[in-house]
Amino acid sequence: MLALLGVPLGSVDARQATDDPFPAGQPTPRDADDAARAGVDAVVNDNRPQGIGGPELGPVPAFVGGSDGLALNFATHRVYATRYDPHVEGSVEVAVPDQCAKFAALGQSSTLRQYNCPAGYSLGLDYRVVVTRANGQSLTIPVKDVGPWNVDDNYWAGPNSPRPRRLFADLPPGMPEAQAAFQNGYNTKANCTELDATTATDKTAGADQFGRCVLNPAGIDLSTAAAAQLGMSNEFVTVTFLWERLQPLVVAMASQDDPGGLTRLGVINSCGAAYVKDGALSGPFQQQLNCGDGLAVTLGGNRMGVMNSCGALYVKEGALDTPFHQQLNCGDGRQVVLSSGRRVGVINGCGAAYVKEGELTAPFQQQTACGDSQTLDVSTRRVAVINGCGALYVKEPGVGSDFQLQMPCGDAVAVAVSANRLGVVSACGAFSVKEGPLTSTFQQQTGCYDTRAVAVTETRIGVINGCGALYVKDGALGGPFHHLLNCNDGVAIQLSSNRVAVINGCGAAYVKEGDLSNPFQQQLNCGDATFVTVAG
Repeated sequence: MLALLGVPLGSVDARQATDDPFPAGQPTPRDADDAARAGVDAVVNDNRPQGIGGPELGPVPAFVGGSDGLALNFATHRVYATRYDPHVEGSVEVAVPDQCAKFAALGQSSTLRQYNCPAGYSLGLDYRVVVTRANGQSLTIPVKDVGPWNVDDNYWAGPNSPRPRRLFADLPPGMPEAQAAFQNGYNTKANCTELDATTATDKTAGADQFGRCVLNPAGIDLSTAAAAQLGMSNEFVTVTFLWERLQPLVVAMASQDDPGGLTRLGVINSCGAAYVKDGALSGPFQQQLNCGDGLAVTLGGNRMGVMNSCGALYVKEGALDTPFHQQLNCGDGRQVVLSSGRRVGVINGCGAAYVKEGELTAPFQQQTACGDSQTLDVSTRRVAVINGCGALYVKEPGVGSDFQLQMPCGDAVAVAVSANRLGVVSACGAFSVKEGPLTSTFQQQTGCYDTRAVAVTETRIGVINGCGALYVKDGALGGPFHHLLNCNDGVAIQLSSNRVAVINGCGAAYVKEGDLSNPFQQQLNCGDATFVTVAG
C-alpha cells in the first residue's frame, strides 16, 4: 500500500539578493522578551490533551468534526498560537509564516510576482483562518501579516497542493518549522542571531530560515484584538486554513498478497486524463477518463477504480473496456482504497470510514464515525485507520472484527498495510514497519524528518526520504535498502510484487519490472505525470 506525505517542489530565497534580511518586512515576533515568555508558556502551560504530542512527537492532529464539516474540507492542524501588536492598532487579524499568503490576501499581485510566489496563490482565494480553542470557542480571522518566525514555511500544504511547501519540506505536513526547532533542535545553528537577524549570540539552538534563535514553537500569531475576542493568551489551538482545500487522497493497493491479480499500470497525465495498460510495460495505454476528469486511479486484483474531478468513485471489474459501477456520488469521496482481496475502502465526505467486501453491489460497512478518520488503508485481511486524534487502529481479519490500538493519539500521520505487514509514519516523520501479528514490535526504517512517501508490500518496502531520494528493499525488514533515485528526484512511489513505479523530479513516470537492478522504463514524459500506480 502507498502512503503519501508532503511533496516538496522547490524553495524560495526570502532575501531576494538584498542586504536587508527582511526586504518584505520583518515577520513576527518583533519583541524578544514577549517571544521568550511565550516559549516558557509553551512548556509550563501546555494545554494539549493528555497523551498527545510532547517534545518528541511534533504536530498534534486536529480532531475534525462538527456538523458543518468545515475541517474536513480544508487543511486543519493544532499548533501553538502567540500574540502580536499589528501595524494598525485594534485590527483583528492573524500572521501566518507564508509571505505569499499575506501578499495574496492583501491583493498585491505585483509583490507576488516580485517574490516568485507560485501561481497557486490566486487573489480570489479565501485567505482567512478559523481558530478554535480547546473549549470550542472559535473565530474566523483574516490574514494580514507574516510570521511567526518564518516567511516561506506554509506547513499546512498537503499532498498535491497547488501551493507546495517551499521550505523545510522534510518536516511532516502540519509541523511548523519553529515548533521543530524549539522542541527538537531542528535546523540547529551555532551563534544563532537575535530577532534582527544580524546580531550574533553565543547560543547553539534551533533557528528559523534567517538563522535567528527560535524562542517559542508558534505556528500562528493572533493580533492582540483577535486574541482578546477569544479570551486567550499563548496556547495550542486548532487552525483551519480556508484557502487550503483538501485534495481527495487515493491509495492504491499493491497486489502482492494476491498472486493471481492482473498486471497493470495506471497513470493520470498533466491534463487530468486517466489511462491504464494491461500486461507488458511496452504495451499501449487505454483511456479511462477524459482530460480534467481524473484525480486518481486505483488497482487491486482484477479491479480498477477511478476518482473523478467531482469526487465520485467508480470501480470496474475484469477487462478494461467493461463498464464502471458507481460507488460514491459527487462530493462524497475523500479517500479510496482497493485491495486485491475484493475489498473497497473509503473515507466519505463527513470523514467516516467504510469498507465493503465481495461484490461491487454489496453494502458498505461503517468503520468509524463522522469526523473520526484522517486516513484509511486496507489489505486482504486488514483494515487500518488513523482516527481524528492521530491514533492508529488496525483490525483483522474480518471487516466486522474489533480494532486494536497500534499507536496512541498524536503519534501517527500515515499508514500502509499489506496482508502481513503494517507500516506507519510517526508525527516526527520516522517510518517503521512490523511483520506478523499485530502484537509484534515495529522495526524503524527511517529517522525523524526523513520520510516523504512510503509503500509496503509483503516482500518490499519503498521510501522516498527527506532529501527526495528513492530507496527500496526486498525481503526481510532488517535487510539493506537499494538506492534507486538520487536526492530531489523522487516525488511519488508505488510498489507491487514485481514492479516499482515512480514520478521523478521533472514530473516523468518510470516503471521497472523484476529485479531491483533492472532499468526503469519511461511511461510519461517530463511534466506529464501527476499520479501513478501499479499492480502485478
